[in-house]
Amino acid sequence: MTRPLHLIVLLLALHPTSSIELKVVSTHSGNLGHEPCALLCVGTTGSDSNWYQNSVGHLGIRVNISACAFLEKPVLTVSVDSMSYDASLVVGTATVLYATKDEFTLRMLGYVHTATMPYTHRITIDNAAKSTWNVNWSAVGFVC
Repeated sequence: MTRPLHLIVLLLALHPTSSIELKVVSTHSGNLGHEPCALLCVGTTGSDSNWYQNSVGHLGIRVNISACAFLEKPVLTVSVDSMSYDASLVVGTATVLYATKDEFTLRMLGYVHTATMPYTHRITIDNAAKSTWNVNWSAVGFVC
């Protein structure tokens, strides 16, 4: 009598039933594709990211999202995590620049001066490396 129950459990294990519903209500271009073509693509740069410093002292990082295969620039959401509190004191941690269907740039402008943390130094690549800054991103767009 237990054999049919084992078969049902095996079939359920081989056929996952979970799914995600995704509805896109607006895009940068105003073009809404077919809902089955909508994709939520997520990623992270990892803590060994290639940060660069521009001539005015801001830090930046280019993030490649081409593996998502979007047809147009997607809607992006970003965050920065860190092994230290210092990333929470940086201005521009959610500033996405130069976004395309294949990549975007995140720019960090510098430290916020607070009553308890009066920063007197510039943000550097060394800060990002020592605190293992990591850019987490999610992108929603259409792939067909």
